[in-house]
Amino acid sequence: ALGGLLAQQAQMTRLFGVGVDILNASRALDAVSFELQLLARNGIVQAAQLNHATAPAQHGAGRSLLALAEILADCPRQLAPVLAIVTAQCRAIATHTAHCMGLARRHAQHLKALLLVVDREAPGERHALSRRLTGRPSRRAQVGDIALTTAPTSAPLVRANLALLVERCTASARELAANLDAAAQCLRATDQALHALDQIVGTVNYLGLNVAIEAAHCAALGARFGQLALEVDAAVHSLEQKIGTIRDRADHGRRLIEALGA
Repeated sequence: ALGGLLAQQAQMTRLFGVGVDILNASRALDAVSFELQLLARNGIVQAAQLNHATAPAQHGAGRSLLALAEILADCPRQLAPVLAIVTAQCRAIATHTAHCMGLARRHAQHLKALLLVVDREAPGERHALSRRLTGRPSRRAQVGDIALTTAPTSAPLVRANLALLVERCTASARELAANLDAAAQCLRATDQALHALDQIVGTVNYLGLNVAIEAAHCAALGARFGQLALEVDAAVHSLEQKIGTIRDRADHGRRLIEALGA
């Protein structure tokens, strides 16, 4: 029984690591979004200068770049609320997984003490009790019927201690199941937010490609926009990497939660 709980504790430790990894990656997304915002603003300034400088001679060759830069500048504003959702969910995942670790340790300690008393007072009950208390988190909570009938011939104080221990085991099991369920819900919400991020990042990537194309046809200051396009491409690549990291770790977290029976 205790061996099974130790294995579950190891899984919860891994789940906590997943929560921390997701949280770190979500924080890095904010930095990349801010970098993209600076690039877009710089692009607007450069495009406005180019449009002013070339308007008389080239009929406003910088207008297309200015329009693209303005659309690009709106993307970080679209990213902000989605990133806020991702960050909030990632914080919640880390919090729930941290609680799971503490609850798993507490449950194991209470269970160990309970089984020691049961071994002494009512050894015939040990197998059924340990099976009920070490099963899947969603099933561990229903142990009150055993608690009330265990060791009926024992002294009142022993029966009271047994009842208290089972009550503690039951409470920690319920909290554990609730936190695992909450973490699973956060992972689902994170996945939905990541899909929204994918769409915005796709738009940014498309705009960056168009900036590069327009810059290639613009002799004046075209090199600057070529560099802007490269920097936007690098920011998009960084965003995609971090989104991929969150998605991969979230998938791993879901598999761990399923293995834990939530």
